[in-house]
Amino acid sequence: CLLPCIVQLLPKNSVLVNCLRAYTQIRMMIQMRCMTEDRIKRLRGYIKTYMDYCSHVSTQYNKNFDFLKQHLTTHIIPDIRQKGTLDNYETRVGEGFHQEVQEAYKQTNCKDTEPQMARIDENLEAVARIRMLIDNASQHESTLAKTTRSDEVQSSSNATQIRGTLARSNEHWILGSPAAGITDAKGLADELVARGLVNEAMEFQNTLFNFLRKNISPDCVEDSHLQVQVFQCLYLTYQSLEDWKEGRDILRCNPDFHSHARYDCALVNTDSGMLSPVRLRMLFRCMTSRGPVDIALVHSYKRTSWKPKTMWEGMRVFERAQKCDLVMMRYLVRGVHMVKAFGTKDGREYLNDTIDGDMLLRAGN
Repeated sequence: CLLPCIVQLLPKNSVLVNCLRAYTQIRMMIQMRCMTEDRIKRLRGYIKTYMDYCSHVSTQYNKNFDFLKQHLTTHIIPDIRQKGTLDNYETRVGEGFHQEVQEAYKQTNCKDTEPQMARIDENLEAVARIRMLIDNASQHESTLAKTTRSDEVQSSSNATQIRGTLARSNEHWILGSPAAGITDAKGLADELVARGLVNEAMEFQNTLFNFLRKNISPDCVEDSHLQVQVFQCLYLTYQSLEDWKEGRDILRCNPDFHSHARYDCALVNTDSGMLSPVRLRMLFRCMTSRGPVDIALVHSYKRTSWKPKTMWEGMRVFERAQKCDLVMMRYLVRGVHMVKAFGTKDGREYLNDTIDGDMLLRAGN
């Protein structure tokens, strides 16, 4: 998020901004754990763009780029083709690796040892990865169990419903950190009015009931009573575009997270196919006649025509809506980082597409 912080401090149409952007794209691309021909082609384009901007910077600021790390741009693509992605590299092996090699050698028949040692190391790595996944799963289940026990649920029937919130294996999300007790639609609306998120409690209740009837069924809720449980944490699981493995984001929606308000952002899956960020304002579950329904109250973002002093490739500036919207939890994709836009009115923010490889690719880089 360097560029949003410095763009308004530099002169208009600054070549430094575009040079830093190109270098960031190079660093993000070479750090990916899976490299394809298409990504190598993109990397080659980023390197060319970066070198062009380096020439402009040298001319304008008399900057000398003749230093050791700059040489990376000349050999990184052949290195990746010959040796694989950078997560396979190691510059400080250490004595511990020598001990592993020695132990593997002892398990061979001392003839044609190299393929045998490679197979032994591969088996040990597979066992270690399986063990790590089991340990992480056990730790995650233990954490969720502690979170569930810490919540004082008012009745055993309600406790059964809420506990399902932490263990819905058929969904790509899990709600955590439940607020104490269970409320109803009126109590939820009063809380939102107190936080300044909605203007009229009765208007929000009607909006919520209509939203449920439209998205679930016309008879899923009665106006007289609707149980609601509020949560302050959201675990979103998604398939990474970087290596097609499972990723997970932990998002907070808490007015008092370590003495500070924290409302994280997420991407919403829309028909347009464009990146559609939202800021979480409330996470809650409604106990309808058709079963529990998870809903997020969000502030949506829309693209704005405002522009900073210098435009850079892939830049996206959004403006936060004044009114909150309701979104079904199943439409949330993953977390996203929004950065405040300085030098303009409050509510305008940049989308940071360099938090990881998946986000870089989702943004079209």
